[in-house]
Amino acid sequence: MTIDPVEAVAAQFAVRNVLARIAQTADTGTIEEYLDNFTPDAEWVMPDNPSLGVAGSVRSGHAEIRAGVEERRGAGLQGPGSYSRHMVQTIAVTVESATSATSAESAESADRATARTYFTYFTDTLLAPKLASVGQYDDTFVRTSDGWKLSRREITSG
Repeated sequence: MTIDPVEAVAAQFAVRNVLARIAQTADTGTIEEYLDNFTPDAEWVMPDNPSLGVAGSVRSGHAEIRAGVEERRGAGLQGPGSYSRHMVQTIAVTVESATSATSAESAESADRATARTYFTYFTDTLLAPKLASVGQYDDTFVRTSDGWKLSRREITSG
């Protein structure tokens, strides 16, 4: 079985929108808007980033991810008024199915996707933008009753 091509393209666009919303709400949204892009049990894996003074961590679930966001916002690295910008580009999305079709004639449903995304992170965007970090996100997304959500992100610096 294969996923219907129209459904696959729609899923790719939806995943790209989640990627954009995560970047945008990291810089200018509320923490609730940010967390709305994640599954309740999402995992966030971040390496040490000495250039920003951020220690590596693994956070699981909304409460732990929220704590990480609050720490980064408290340090002025993201959030409203931080003059930071998370930029996502060079995005490759692969749409998958986690369930089998019940009929030999019907296509499988797109309900899981992975994406590799290159990112750049800028600080001081109000006066003199400074490239502060570069890397990639390796993400897993699942389709929920509320739409596509990020279920796992592993960040690689460099």
